[in-house]
Amino acid sequence: MTIYGRQSAWKGLVPFFEAGKFCARATCETCGGHNTWRSERGGDPSISVKRARQSGWRLGRITCPDCVAKAKEKKVNTKANVTPIKADTQIPSPDARQKRRDAHELIALAFDLANGIYKDGYSDARIAKETGLSEDWVAKRREDEFGPLKEPDELAALRAELVGAAQTIAQVQAKFEALSKKMGWAA
Repeated sequence: MTIYGRQSAWKGLVPFFEAGKFCARATCETCGGHNTWRSERGGDPSISVKRARQSGWRLGRITCPDCVAKAKEKKVNTKANVTPIKADTQIPSPDARQKRRDAHELIALAFDLANGIYKDGYSDARIAKETGLSEDWVAKRREDEFGPLKEPDELAALRAELVGAAQTIAQVQAKFEALSKKMGWAA
């Protein structure tokens, strides 16, 4: 207890007398700046506290108006630089983690890295069905960790046969149309 009342009522202001007037001083804990308020009405802490707050001072941990403004500006700038969390970064449940591990194991067992194909009738769809995950998730995981699917040699050979067959058909059709035109028949 001071001669001017309880110290806690002053909220960090320092009461004193100067030239016969009651005064209260605030010293900024951040920059060291200070301000003094004089009172004609005596040592009532509530008046000095009210004047300090009206002047923009933060009391408790005493901070001047300039430092208060800098702290607010810094908070605004800090919030602007925060990167929002993506929905995909949520922590999966233990059940989801187990499904992902199962899918990874199945891909590792059924995917031929050298040829870029699944073995034994496996596919992204089959692994998705067996693990309960989406086919898109399985395909993305397979592509990220094991590589893209490649066309099997058998399919490439059949595709070449189809191209050759299409060319043969086009040649036969051209001969047919030429002969039909020569004989006067509508093709």
